[in-house]
Amino acid sequence: MRGYRSARARAELVDVLLAAQIALLALRVAGALFVAVAPDGELGRMLLRGARLSQPFLLVLFGATVVALLVWLDRAERNLPALGAPKPPAATNGIGLFFAPLLNLLAIPSVVRRVWLGSDPIPPPRPWLFTGWWT
Repeated sequence: MRGYRSARARAELVDVLLAAQIALLALRVAGALFVAVAPDGELGRMLLRGARLSQPFLLVLFGATVVALLVWLDRAERNLPALGAPKPPAATNGIGLFFAPLLNLLAIPSVVRRVWLGSDPIPPPRPWLFTGWWT
């Protein structure tokens, strides 16, 4: 396949970063629930301090996840011609659409759908799931 470069490593990086975010947020939620039940005491103060200290790390992790997602989506979109996907009706820059205010709400789902269907042309068994995810 001419022009094809695997996006697997990029996709795995996105998976790892998302899993790290979910794990850290789950710990923060568990700590917040504990503090809501028993706000007094040394453990409660430690959990509140931990929540404050983890916030900058969460922001950096979020930024890294966004960058990794955009790099993966760009590679996946560039691989579509090599996979035999039909060309889009107009030249698009899927990554650039992420930064267009208001347009990104409408255009990004179509870019992701095009990448999804272009890399696996079998229609999804539950198309409502994709629509629900982006709403």
